[in-house]
Amino acid sequence: MLIDFLGHGYSDRPEKFGYTLEDHADTIVTLLDALGLMERPLAAVLVGLAMPRWYLHGELSEPEPDYERFLAESGIGFRIVPAAGHPMGLQNPAGLAATVAGIVAESGQHWS
Repeated sequence: MLIDFLGHGYSDRPEKFGYTLEDHADTIVTLLDALGLMERPLAAVLVGLAMPRWYLHGELSEPEPDYERFLAESGIGFRIVPAAGHPMGLQNPAGLAATVAGIVAESGQHWS
């Protein structure tokens, strides 16, 4: 799941929205509530999926050794996207694409 702030990127820009940080936070909480994800942390959702799972981490982001250990113990793949922080697709789109292509190639599966 990817969440984009209203009025940013490709998201619509409703006229009757305040665009403060609090407005965006309220929208995300409403979305998570509607999806039933507030009771379950995202990590629990990942662990419960019966499909290949990968966590991509930007090289310039703060390291998260405890989370990396949890991912490894849960069978969730971990890859670092070079020369990027959290906004990987903006900071290094070619590196993000290469990382995803590498995962797909390693999986030996055909994706459509």
